Amino acid sequence: GTLTSTPYLLTIVGTPTIDSVLSCTPTTTRPLVTVTCTIAIANAVGSTTALSTDLGTPVVSAGTPSVQPYTDTSAAANLTLGSRFSFTYTAPATNVSAYTVSVALVGGGSIGSVSMVTVGNPSAVFSSLSCGSVATVGGATDVREGGLVACTLSVRDAANQISTALASDFNVTIAKAGVITTATLATANNGATFTFTDTAPANGISYTFTAATNNPVAVVSPGTITMFVLGNPTTASTVSCVGVTHGLQNVVVAGEVVTCTYTVLDGAGATTGLASDFTVPTVTAG
Repeated sequence: GTLTSTPYLLTIVGTPTIDSVLSCTPTTTRPLVTVTCTIAIANAVGSTTALSTDLGTPVVSAGTPSVQPYTDTSAAANLTLGSRFSFTYTAPATNVSAYTVSVALVGGGSIGSVSMVTVGNPSAVFSSLSCGSVATVGGATDVREGGLVACTLSVRDAANQISTALASDFNVTIAKAGVITTATLATANNGATFTFTDTAPANGISYTFTAATNNPVAVVSPGTITMFVLGNPTTASTVSCVGVTHGLQNVVVAGEVVTCTYTVLDGAGATTGLASDFTVPTVTAG
């Protein structure tokens, strides 16, 4: 008889090296969100292909993540099969300031690691906004005109525990003389606090700060904070005294009770101030 052979189709794959690139999306998530990571297979020359068995088990440095097996996602990106592999895992159950995802090659060497962050879910009930003048003034909510106000938004979760969040979780509005603007938040302490500053308007105009969560929309404690703007009194200020009995200004009789009044002024005219802006009056008798 005649022996016939059937041709075999063999697929030759490359050998991945540490030139392969690991990436994960998104790098900042909520707890228990599914994160997708992708490995672009490469060697020292450039892109190549591999088998999923060339890749070690992904290592997530926080929590007890459920890491799913590798899948070849090359076709979805119109790439040669074996040139891209993806896997998913579940983000840690609690907010973690920073952790890493890393992958090593079975043949030796690390592809690298990706820095990740998990943030909490802020509560409007327990999160809080505080504001005050950078320079020491009278009360906690007093500020000089043109002075700098510093505000801090502290994040807590529904269990009233210190937590973290994204700046986009909040909306802080500043209302000055009917004009409303939105504060730009700076992230601090890995998202446990957010800060911003604002310059006080002209003397005599009190203005407000209000923070709210975006989802759900709810005002953050303690509600609206009102800052009271004080002027900067100068030696243009005057003092006048009137005797209580005779009502004569700057003319009194012996033994008469005298009432003295400061008129608070600056270089432009009337303004406001604090009692502490003036020294204790000195009374001399001749």
